[in-house]
Amino acid sequence: MPGATGPQGPTGATGANGLNGAMGPTGPTGATGPQGVAGANGATGPTGPTGATGAAGANGATGSTGPTGATGAAGANGATGPTGATGAAGANGATGPTGATGAQGPVGPTGPRGEDGEDGATPTVRIGETRTLPPNTEASVVNIGTDTEPVLEFNIPMGEPGKDASTTAVYGGLYHDGQQLLTLTAPETYEAIAMNTAMPAQGMGVNVSTLTIQEPGNYEVSYDVSAQANTDSTLRVAVRNNGTVLPETQDTQRLLRGGDTSLYVGRFASQALVSLAPGDNLDLAIAAVGQVSGDITVTTNGYANTALIVKRLSE
Repeated sequence: MPGATGPQGPTGATGANGLNGAMGPTGPTGATGPQGVAGANGATGPTGPTGATGAAGANGATGSTGPTGATGAAGANGATGPTGATGAAGANGATGPTGATGAQGPVGPTGPRGEDGEDGATPTVRIGETRTLPPNTEASVVNIGTDTEPVLEFNIPMGEPGKDASTTAVYGGLYHDGQQLLTLTAPETYEAIAMNTAMPAQGMGVNVSTLTIQEPGNYEVSYDVSAQANTDSTLRVAVRNNGTVLPETQDTQRLLRGGDTSLYVGRFASQALVSLAPGDNLDLAIAAVGQVSGDITVTTNGYANTALIVKRLSE
């Protein structure tokens, strides 16, 4: 049979920890302990989302006026305001100088006919003295009587002394007697017409086929030419001055077949007024007009078949 339990022996050394047992259920929360000493600030955390705007606070007191800023650029002109009331008229200024007279206005309409006046007495007009005044004096008529019995005196100036109406005669002429042949080979190319006989002349040089002007003036120039050609053609005769045709003296003719001959005939004549000067030399010339097919042979035959006459009419 087991004996009695002896006294407890000394405590043995602590054994190794055993395995942790399973966690028991959480116990109830203990009472809040006193606040501990504040720890050091931790690092700033990221900014949280913005909260809703709070209600506006009361206006603060008005601060002192700041310095005046620089003047800004001028704004656009505003709309024109309404016209103000007319002010009182000022005092009249001094009268300005009279302006230039304006253009005459149009003639107004004819007024109504006035009443007929009484018949006046028929005056008896008598002619008094007539006086001749020096040239260039103003003429006048003076009544030395009354309105009902006028007596008229005439003051009439003499005219300027007239110039001597006589003008020294200047004239001359040439003609051709006999036959001459002229050959025209190109249009508008003038050939001189010979004149071998002089007419009476005064104040004018007469040369072979040429009249030379010695006195200036206005001259009458005339000619007469009878010619015939070997072909149907149109010819022109003119007076030349120093080799230049005077247009006012031109005469153009288409030649006609002469009767029973094979020749074509024509007569040229002209009369013109021209101004000439000393040293001008006048002659007669003939030319073909238009197309020339082959040479044109022009013949003048008979007595005085070509004549040129020049005479001065005035200085």
